[in-house]
Amino acid sequence: MASGPAKAFAARWALLVLAAACFLPPVVPAAVIPPALNRVLDHLDQAAERLHRMSAAVVSTKYTAIVADTSVERGMIYYRRTKHGPQIALDIRTPARREFLYRDQTGWLYQPGIHQVQEYDLRTHQAAVQRYLLLSFGGGGRALLHSFDVRLAGRPTLRGQSTVKLVLTPKNLADADGITSIELWYSPQLWVALRQKVNQVSGDYQQLDYTQIRINPHLSGHLFSPHFHGATVIRPQQ
Repeated sequence: MASGPAKAFAARWALLVLAAACFLPPVVPAAVIPPALNRVLDHLDQAAERLHRMSAAVVSTKYTAIVADTSVERGMIYYRRTKHGPQIALDIRTPARREFLYRDQTGWLYQPGIHQVQEYDLRTHQAAVQRYLLLSFGGGGRALLHSFDVRLAGRPTLRGQSTVKLVLTPKNLADADGITSIELWYSPQLWVALRQKVNQVSGDYQQLDYTQIRINPHLSGHLFSPHFHGATVIRPQQ
């Protein structure tokens, strides 16, 4: 994207992973939030307080409108909250192995097939990273109101489960990296997302489906360690 490789990486991470927490006070007074939506946001905030670690199987479906092409990737995702900030590891296992890691305001993209890792210093792009990084889990509810207009879109059934659906529309489209809306299907038991769909102005979309969700499991610190087995490290110009 025109704003540089680091911001492009943050946007790609948002589409592949999850999330939105700006960790800022909401700018919408509680009095103008519909009561049903207000209750959902309360549930999300309470769930975020309890969530320290998480793992899930993830299926990423990407649709490219201009060529009417759909691609699917499968893997595992891991999250933990630390005193230094959130850490997320994404291990794509099929069709090609790739690993994504975010921690300490740095992002890594590791491709074992070519023994190469790209490292991105994201300290100056934290607004973009935090806006999307924790959207499906860990970010709470009211923090969404800072960057998005939030609409409660019913209780559709997904994979045989009742869900609570939210639709988020970026308040500042000029700073949304082409994203027109984000749809989230939350489990009303766990209050983490079972599905996230990011829609773009081009007609493209990225959908993430989460299954085998485990809340606060034991997770090895090795999952979040940026050790890439002697791979060549590339630091793109930012």
